[in-house]
This record gives sequence, structure tokens and C-alpha cells, in this order.
Amino acid sequence: MTEHTPTPWSICNKGDCPCLTIWCPDHPICTVESGVWGDEYPALRLVGETSLDRKAEAYMERIEYGAIDTTVARANALLIIKAVNNHDALVQALTRTVAFYDKLIAPHRHGEAQLLDELATVLAAVTSENHKSDQALADEPNSSGDRKSEQRG
Repeated sequence: MTEHTPTPWSICNKGDCPCLTIWCPDHPICTVESGVWGDEYPALRLVGETSLDRKAEAYMERIEYGAIDTTVARANALLIIKAVNNHDALVQALTRTVAFYDKLIAPHRHGEAQLLDELATVLAAVTSENHKSDQALADEPNSSGDRKSEQRG
């Protein structure tokens, strides 16, 4: 399994920078979308006054799908950072809770143990989803079309 970029992650200039770039200690990781968004593609247009001085000029065209308010985009960036930076602690806490349940409460099952059953289910789901995500990433083709999992073979 490939490890993710080390934590802690942070937002550029503590969120005061309009770029909304998420950083690890060594390099940028991603930029959160803000403002008008959509698909961009190259296009050509003819410029010039007469047929004698016309030429083709390349430019970028955009199909706009919507807009994301800057305040919402900043909140999204902070949520991503919070989730990533707290992921390991959450998994550890759930693991300790399940271990506590297995050792002390399971032998004496009462109504309140149902909550811990739910926590055990959540932990299993988180662990399973992490494995599925890792496998999906491993199965993505690289630029030459080979799957990452086949390269390790």
C-alpha cells in the first residue's frame, strides 16, 4: 500500500491567501476550486481587419458549470485538512474502543453495548473503505496505460 503525503497538512498563509492551496511540510498537494469553474479547452479564432492580415490565434475557452463562493471554498479546504490531519487519530480511537468493548463489555452484553457494536461496524467500514480506495488507486492506469498494480508484479 502506498503511503499518503505526510501530515500535518495546512492551508497557504493560514487561509489568508486567495490561492487556497493545501500544503504538506515539503510541497503543495492541491488547490481547492473557488470562483467560476468548468472545463477549459484550447480554441482558435481569426484576428485581423482584412483578409490580407488575418491570422489564427490560439486561446483558452471555458464551459462554465457554476461558481463556488470563496468563503465556502476556504471552509472546504479547512475541512479537507482537518479530516486528513485527524484520520490516524480517529482510526486509533475506534480501534481502542473496539478493543475495550471486546475485552470488558462483550462478555456482559447489555443494551448500552449496542452503541459499541455500532462503533465496531463503523471501524470495519472505515478500514474496508480505505482498502478499497487504496486498491482503486493501485488499479488506475499510468500515462503509458499500465496499471500501477501490474507494475509491482
